[in-house]
Amino acid sequence: MNLPFRSVGVVGLGQIGGSLAQALREAAPNLFLAGVDVNPDRLRFAQSFLDEAGRDLNILDQTEVVLLATPVRHILKLMHTLAARFPRKFYLDAGSTKAKIMAQAESAGTNFRFVGGHPLAGTEKVGEAGWNKNLFKEKYFFLCEKKNTSSADKQLAETIVRLTGARPVWVQPGQHDLTLAYSSHLPYLLSVLYVIQGEEEQKLDPHFLGTGFKSAARLSGSSAQMTLDMILTNREHALNEITGFAAHLKKLKEIILNGTEEDLEKLFTEGQQLWQKVTADD
Repeated sequence: MNLPFRSVGVVGLGQIGGSLAQALREAAPNLFLAGVDVNPDRLRFAQSFLDEAGRDLNILDQTEVVLLATPVRHILKLMHTLAARFPRKFYLDAGSTKAKIMAQAESAGTNFRFVGGHPLAGTEKVGEAGWNKNLFKEKYFFLCEKKNTSSADKQLAETIVRLTGARPVWVQPGQHDLTLAYSSHLPYLLSVLYVIQGEEEQKLDPHFLGTGFKSAARLSGSSAQMTLDMILTNREHALNEITGFAAHLKKLKEIILNGTEEDLEKLFTEGQQLWQKVTADD
């Protein structure tokens, strides 16, 4: 395979970073892969698919492309450091919010070659337990360009994404964060509250927890650090989604209290039909 680069460094070897590295190893066996992480056990496990692994950013000296897969606020802190220490490299991040990251990328200067990214993939598994070389297969991988991103760097970002098996989709950072607050942030927050309510009411008896519970509660098992940064860097949109959902809960309560059987059936049927519509192509 003739690639425009021969070496990649991955900063952050959690579920997403480790899976990106594994996917690249699978697609391009001769690629030089380096990984940076603060967890010594994770670094040891990652040696099975990395050529170099360590805690120090100096490892990135050996690479041309750098993937940033740490929590969002850590990416924000890293960007100016990376721009100063490794100014000639190409950077692609995998953070779950984009507006603040792209603003920081712009502030790092016009010579900072950076494309914002977010793979719409992942599970509730944390760290190396979630590594999966097929995690991104046929998944959308959102991309955001800087004001001066060259067509060559856009092509480079798309090449990296396709190597992982994902589908590149270019979006605006604001639209990304607005939409993901509904489709990603809100489900996570509801899942957390759902299991906390179960614990407070002493209803988490494993004998009674079937598929419905597991479907609704699964996201609460996600990495707390990753999701904390996700919410705190998209606070306004997350709050708007909570407000909207609270209004629907109030409406549901009113229907159950004072509505008719037909009102409730209409609501449930609408939900069923919408689910069938949005999943028709799955």
